Amino acid sequence: MSEHDRYAYPHRLLHWLAWAILGLLVLHIAGALFHWLVKQDGIMKRMSLF
Repeated sequence: MSEHDRYAYPHRLLHWLAWAILGLLVLHIAGALFHWLVKQDGIMKRMSLF
């Protein structure tokens, strides 16, 4: 087994997980902006500390 083969699977897994986390972050931000700008249902005010 070469060095490249040994690290290929963990590299692919971490690469996939990084994209999945980034996608979830984008969806979370999009949902927050939707509630704040489109629905204007006060959810942002309820979640705010100020």
